[in-house]
Amino acid sequence: LSPLFAAVEAAVTGVVARDRGWYSEAKPRLTLVSGLADGADQIASTTFLDGADATAERVIAAILPFAPDAYCFASPMADAERFRALLGRAAYVVELDGEARRDLPPDAEEGRRERTAAYRAQAEVMQRHADILIVVDDGSAGAAGGT
Repeated sequence: LSPLFAAVEAAVTGVVARDRGWYSEAKPRLTLVSGLADGADQIASTTFLDGADATAERVIAAILPFAPDAYCFASPMADAERFRALLGRAAYVVELDGEARRDLPPDAEEGRRERTAAYRAQAEVMQRHADILIVVDDGSAGAAGGT
C-alpha cells in the first residue's frame, strides 16, 4: 500500500504545483476514509499515516456503522486497542445509527440483518466521502459488509 499512497500523493502534489494559482498556499491535505475494521482497514490507516512526508498533510477519517463500543462488540475487534488508537488520530469520525444488539446471540438472524444493513450504510457513506476509491479484496466470496 505504501507505493500506492505515495503515487497518489505525488500525483496530487504535482497537480497543485502545476496549477498553484487555483489552490491555497497550504500543503495539500490527503484524507484516508476508513471503517478502521480489523485487517486491511487498520493496516491501510497505519501505513497511510506512517508514510507522511513534507509534501502533503495526511490524515485519516473514520466512518463507523455503530458507536465505537457497539462496533467493537459487533465486529468483534481482534485488536480493540489499535482501533481506539486510530480512532483517536482521526480528523473526524462519523458514527452512523446502525443497530448492534447485545441482547441477541451473534448468529441470530435478526441481529445479522441489522448488522448487514448497518455495514451497507457504512459502505455507502464511505463512497460518498471518496474522490478516489481504493479497495482491498481477499478474493473470497465473503458475506455482505466484508471483503
